[in-house]
Amino acid sequence: MSLTLLMVHLGYLGTGLLVVRLFGDSAIGFRLRRLLVSYIVGLTCQISVLYAIAAAGPAPHTLAVLLTVVGVLLWAFFSGVAIKDWWTGRPEKEQRLQLRMGDLLSPPMLLRLMLILLLLAPVFSTLMIAKTVPVFGWDGIAIWSTKAYALFNGEHLHSDFFLDKDRVHAHPGYPIALPLFEFQHQAVDGEFREILITRALVTVLLIWLLAFFDIVSEFGGRTTGIAVCVLLMYTPVFFSPTVMGYPSSGFADFPIGALVALAVGWFNSWLIKGNGIDLLGSSAALAATVGVKNEGSVWVVLVLVIGLVSIVVVRPHMRRRDLLVMSIPVVSLVALRLTHYHLPTSSDVHAPSLSEIKQLVDVIPQMVEFGVRGWLRRTRILGFLPVMVLVGYAMGIFRQWRNRNSILALVGPAMWLTIFLVMALTEVQFGGLVQYSRVTFPRLLFQAIPVSLYWAVLMNSPLFPQSRA
Repeated sequence: MSLTLLMVHLGYLGTGLLVVRLFGDSAIGFRLRRLLVSYIVGLTCQISVLYAIAAAGPAPHTLAVLLTVVGVLLWAFFSGVAIKDWWTGRPEKEQRLQLRMGDLLSPPMLLRLMLILLLLAPVFSTLMIAKTVPVFGWDGIAIWSTKAYALFNGEHLHSDFFLDKDRVHAHPGYPIALPLFEFQHQAVDGEFREILITRALVTVLLIWLLAFFDIVSEFGGRTTGIAVCVLLMYTPVFFSPTVMGYPSSGFADFPIGALVALAVGWFNSWLIKGNGIDLLGSSAALAATVGVKNEGSVWVVLVLVIGLVSIVVVRPHMRRRDLLVMSIPVVSLVALRLTHYHLPTSSDVHAPSLSEIKQLVDVIPQMVEFGVRGWLRRTRILGFLPVMVLVGYAMGIFRQWRNRNSILALVGPAMWLTIFLVMALTEVQFGGLVQYSRVTFPRLLFQAIPVSLYWAVLMNSPLFPQSRA
């Protein structure tokens, strides 16, 4: 790991720790959930500042460096205080952390060890790719790295670079949070090196895996949390071409799926436990999703609508501060749409007319045939991952249909329904179902699978809290 990479990501963590502390969390320590939420909050805050600057004019390199330096200093301060508190309470900590050899050799611990060994193979291969291979996906090079290089050289959202409709595969209407993420690394480094963004994406992947383990194990158990991470790390086997499943390829579907899963997981934790820090992390993840890609805006609206329904049904104790926190992704969505109002649209499909809506009914049999034919052709076991998730959902609904805490699980089916609706629209508007089913469909599934897998596991877990309607 380069010094630049370490500084930028510690800067995100330090900024987030400050925001979390200002939010009202007076505890200073090394709790995993607090660190993970702080990282996402800090990342969202720093990229949002750069986004606001880039919307008005060129983002200076000095600003990116300043944000990183301030974040690192904040991280050092809060870490020093936490270490001091830990040291003063060391006798109690040592007594609490004692383990017996029998615990280490118990069947659950041995099972976790086997799962971790399975996880090491894809993690190690991903790290090797990050060490030597720059971003190699078409989207990563043609869309994100090209824009990052332009930002690095003083372009901005109102410059000719972003307004040029004839630029090859530039998608000028796409949000630029990912290019700004890359720009910040390159600005701190002082030169534009493609290998740096690959390593940054893999660093975020490992952090997301840890966060996904955290939200699954909260109500599903640690062994289940590790097993789900193993399953997710082997999902590139499902994709054709397989590079789409690798975050280091630069495809934006990985961060969208990761952020939506964390947003829903932390929101679910807040609904059940009432910890405001979880709600802050959820809102920050949704705000970040807005800036990644056009699909992110759709998922944010969907999550917020179902989230509001779950609030009405579960009726948690809400404070005025919680309402303000929930408004963060809404403000981000409105601000981004206004910022990009002058840019050409970049969506594959457009809002359907009345006649096209009528044609959608005729496409339904074709979509059913497409789905069945697609699954029957799968020759690799993880090619059936979506089917496995659907079976898990069905079993979970049978178990939890009277549990008010599972209302938020509607996010998964809603995302799948939206994806099939988009595929049907491509057939109606372009007649390109075959092409889009080969390229776009698996990428959209990758956005929906993490949150769907999260709920399929939780609804079948005996640890998931019951709340009868």
